[in-house]
Amino acid sequence: MLKTATFTLQPPVSGILAGLSSSHPDGGVKAVHGVIRHFKRLSTSVDETRYRLELVPRLQLLAQRERCAIYQNQSVPEVVEQVLRAHDFEGADFDFRLSQAYPARELVTQWRESDLAFVRRLLAEVGIYYRFEMDSRLEREVVIFSDSAEQYQFGVHTCRCIIRRA
Repeated sequence: MLKTATFTLQPPVSGILAGLSSSHPDGGVKAVHGVIRHFKRLSTSVDETRYRLELVPRLQLLAQRERCAIYQNQSVPEVVEQVLRAHDFEGADFDFRLSQAYPARELVTQWRESDLAFVRRLLAEVGIYYRFEMDSRLEREVVIFSDSAEQYQFGVHTCRCIIRRA
């Protein structure tokens, strides 16, 4: 990441969503979408200003609401979908790519835990994992839920971006 890159921050179109795109000298552009959780000016000099920006997946917003709830006669994917829709996730915002059917549970209880912790716990109980894909058409990330190794993406790494003023 020692090559010069230009980053463009675009203001959210609807509410809290934001995007970050990077233009590399080789002409490639990569867009990353999410929610800005933290933005801080680190330092300023004559030539540059340094900032720290933390862009997290929209799913992270589920950590802000802690509650108690009971779900009856629903499968784990159905409960997860209900929780997501309560946070204004629409059908295009998530995709269940499951290789098997999950039976309805008589009773599922959420007790004094955040919606994110609850969803993670339920998914872990049945062996479903999630990952994110960037959808350039929707200009947001899509949560992909899966239970098979065929859907797992190998070789995907996190990156640390440095934004510099030209």
